Amino acid sequence: MSWDFTVAFYNVENFFDVKNNPRKNDEAFTPHGEMKWDEYRYHDKIENLAEVIKGMGLRHTLPAFIGFAEVENRKVIEDLLEHRDLDHEEYGIVHAESRDVRGIDVALAYSKNAFEYDGHRMINFERLTGEEFNARDIMYVWGRMINGDKVHLFINHWPSRRAGKEKTEYKRLAAATALREEINNIQYKEPDARIIIMGDFNDQPHDASLRHVLKAGENGHGDQALVNLGWPISKRQWGSVSHEDEWFLFDMFIVTGNLLNKGALQVYKERMRLFDEGDTIYKMARSNKVKPNRTYVGRRYVGGYSDHLAVFMRIKVEELPNSEQ
Repeated sequence: MSWDFTVAFYNVENFFDVKNNPRKNDEAFTPHGEMKWDEYRYHDKIENLAEVIKGMGLRHTLPAFIGFAEVENRKVIEDLLEHRDLDHEEYGIVHAESRDVRGIDVALAYSKNAFEYDGHRMINFERLTGEEFNARDIMYVWGRMINGDKVHLFINHWPSRRAGKEKTEYKRLAAATALREEINNIQYKEPDARIIIMGDFNDQPHDASLRHVLKAGENGHGDQALVNLGWPISKRQWGSVSHEDEWFLFDMFIVTGNLLNKGALQVYKERMRLFDEGDTIYKMARSNKVKPNRTYVGRRYVGGYSDHLAVFMRIKVEELPNSEQ
């Protein structure tokens, strides 16, 4: 017996509720704030995000895992998963409040029919920079698939390039170092560990943080090697975000080599895909160039989805012999 599942990641861009939280810098995303973020716009956002999540599913099956970036709190995820197109799947949620000044966090939703959650913890990497800058911690979740195979998942939203790529690179190098240390520890204790890393890395596959520090290559040499599934997309000069008419692949999956070999838990050959269907992208009339269809352009509400495209991949899970469970 075997099962096919979808693993998805989506930076949902400023997915705030409409209430002001005095502990967060979220005043702009309130009904009386500069973005005039009200119940209508909030629920319109939920409609759009639910459309993408449903679209990434396989036949009549919704994604087994959905990693999120830029969610304000657990409640916005609950509201999204209660949408009429998603509420038939029994999802568990892993969420922790970050120190991000805007109050945006990472989170994971998982199907309880596909995955048994065992635990999670947050990994802080600020210590590696010698300063505090309210980083979004890396989320580490572990548990077992429906066949009993243990799997380790990491959900990331690394520091942005807003102040400049070179000026902010040391923060992403620190994130990569902390993640690499964690993976080394896991593989030391569990040599055949199956690891799935997902996120918005604010770097591309060829950048130093991913290629040289995390050591995520284009092809795996051995079961413990990290393989970045984003390379084929990046080589086509396509991506998940667009800036000044140039595409960048910031959102991606990285997996251990043992998930690409024949086994009870494996990634399908098609590997990683971008969800760029329907109205998730739009064509600019003057240039005919395309961009992600975002919720706001500056302060102007346009009612789109996100400034990032979602990414997803398929995995196959096979029943283990009784002796292996």
